[in-house]
Amino acid sequence: MPGTAVLLFHWFGPYQASILWANALLFLFFFDIFLILTISKMGFTVTETVLLGVIMAVPIMTGNFVGA
Repeated sequence: MPGTAVLLFHWFGPYQASILWANALLFLFFFDIFLILTISKMGFTVTETVLLGVIMAVPIMTGNFVGA
């Protein structure tokens, strides 16, 4: 699991910081996709929660674009 300790450990290796952050973000993205698919397949999804997540994605993405 990527975290502060893992990133700091890899930071002292031969890799650039941008590569480390990209790998961590890709790992977390695909972990989320896998988790959502697993929960959906097991039938544990709640429609209201999914809709709230989709609605909240818009202001979060807007904030990321403005902050970038």
